[in-house]
Amino acid sequence: YDALRAYASQKKHVRVMETGRMSVSWGGFNVVQATLNGLGLILDELDGQFDWITTMSGYTYPLASNREIREELSQYPADTEFLEVRPTPNEPMPRAWHQFVECDDKMRRIWRLTPPKRISMYMGSQWMTVTRAFASYVTSRNEWYNGKLPGSRRNTFATTYQPYAKHVMVADENYFTTLVKNSPMCGKHQNTNFLHV
Repeated sequence: YDALRAYASQKKHVRVMETGRMSVSWGGFNVVQATLNGLGLILDELDGQFDWITTMSGYTYPLASNREIREELSQYPADTEFLEVRPTPNEPMPRAWHQFVECDDKMRRIWRLTPPKRISMYMGSQWMTVTRAFASYVTSRNEWYNGKLPGSRRNTFATTYQPYAKHVMVADENYFTTLVKNSPMCGKHQNTNFLHV
C-alpha cells in the first residue's frame, strides 16, 4: 500500500483508494463491495471524463498497447457493456445453494439459501469494461441513464438484489453478471470482457 501511494504521488493519472478499501475473503461479497467502492471513486473523482471503466486483477497484464485497446473498443457503440456472462441463467440445485457469511477472513455456511423467485441469476466473470451508466446503476448513484434516475434510488434491481447477493458464495461471479442481465443495459451487453484470451 505504501509503495502504491508513493508511486501514485508521482503520477497524476494514478489514484490509490484512501477510503473504501476492503479486506476481502475469497468468494465473499466484500470482493463486490471493494469493486463498488472503486467504481464510486471513479465516478466521483473523474466526473464522467472517461468512456469506459475496466476492472482487472493484479494478475491481469495487457497484451495490447493503449492504442490497440482504444481501436478495439471504438469498434463498438459507446454505450456497450463488456462482461463475460454464461449464456443461460444459473439455476442452483437446492442442496448446493447455501447462505454464507464472511467471518474470520473465511466464508462460513450457515443455512440453506432459497433462490429468489422471478429473478434470473447468472454466473460469469467479475472483470468487466463498463460505461458510466452501468457503474452509476450498480453503485446506486442518482444519475445513470440519460442523466436521470427515474423514480426512487431504492427501486432499481441493483438495490433490491444486493441484500440477497451478500450471502451468495462467489458473489463476485454472480453479482455483476446478474445485474447486467436484469438491468436496462442488458440490450447493450457484449458477452466478452477481452480479458480471457
